[in-house]
Amino acid sequence: MPWPMKEQSLDWITMLYIGPPPNTGAVDPARVPRPITQHRNFRRSRATNRQEWHSMKGLPVFDFLQIRKSVDSLQRTIDEISTEQRQIASDVNRLTSAPAARTDMHDIVRSWVRRSAAQIPPAIAQRMAARHASGQALPHDVGLIAALQGPAGAVTAEGMDAALCALFPAQVEKVLCGAVDAMDWPGEGLPQAERAAEISRLQARERTLATEKAELLAKAREAGLDV
Repeated sequence: MPWPMKEQSLDWITMLYIGPPPNTGAVDPARVPRPITQHRNFRRSRATNRQEWHSMKGLPVFDFLQIRKSVDSLQRTIDEISTEQRQIASDVNRLTSAPAARTDMHDIVRSWVRRSAAQIPPAIAQRMAARHASGQALPHDVGLIAALQGPAGAVTAEGMDAALCALFPAQVEKVLCGAVDAMDWPGEGLPQAERAAEISRLQARERTLATEKAELLAKAREAGLDV
């Protein structure tokens, strides 16, 4: 059989690839030879073929950019936790070392007045009981100042404070609290009750952050990541 002309070569190759139509005399459209460039094996893209080749070889196609983004996101999360932990430590130290609030000083004054005044009735009762038992009770022995005298017969400053607090508690509180309010009070901290509650809240948050950070670092180590 003579070799086909150049312009007929593609059709001859197509016929060799698919096969000639049956010699029935009638033309079957389904059997008409197609150019080889239209065959399904030639219509596949290079990218599709490469992906199928990887699949056949059992090699997964990794998205390294996405992996890098995940590692960066993990590092940012750990850095944010560390930053918040440092801020909590600073806040706790500030709350602990801050000057007392004025309201706390008022409470201290009132507590001192009540405590001092409470010393007087027992002191008087004790002195009067001793005099009564010895038969030496005289009118001047039941006086307030006499009840506060020490062994040497002198009245101490603590005794005088106690006597004033017992006789004039409201006036003593007013004078002392007024002195507190007139003071220059830089850097006033929270009242003691609020301060303790805030410190407790911050410490609880720090424990939560420490647990979360430890879990993230453990998972990173299991995955072989150095963060």
